[in-house]
Amino acid sequence: HAPLLLYALMVPLTDMIGLVPIFVNNLGARELIFTLYLGQIGVPPAQALALAFLVFTVKLAVSLLGGLVTALGGVSMRAAPDPQQGS
Repeated sequence: HAPLLLYALMVPLTDMIGLVPIFVNNLGARELIFTLYLGQIGVPPAQALALAFLVFTVKLAVSLLGGLVTALGGVSMRAAPDPQQGS
């Protein structure tokens, strides 16, 4: 059982390490960090990799959702005109 702080720090750490230009879409960096950190507390490598891929899948799903919103016209951030105000 890993402390919650470890999980909270691993994802931002993997994102920062994944910015190195040798990684494509953070693949490789995420798996390395997850297996190293979780291996130190006794988590088997297969479970650490499964968690790394779960994090990747969640980020991919959120990105796809944002892409769909953008593709379908986005969200208007302008305030609607107030009908009570006279122009």
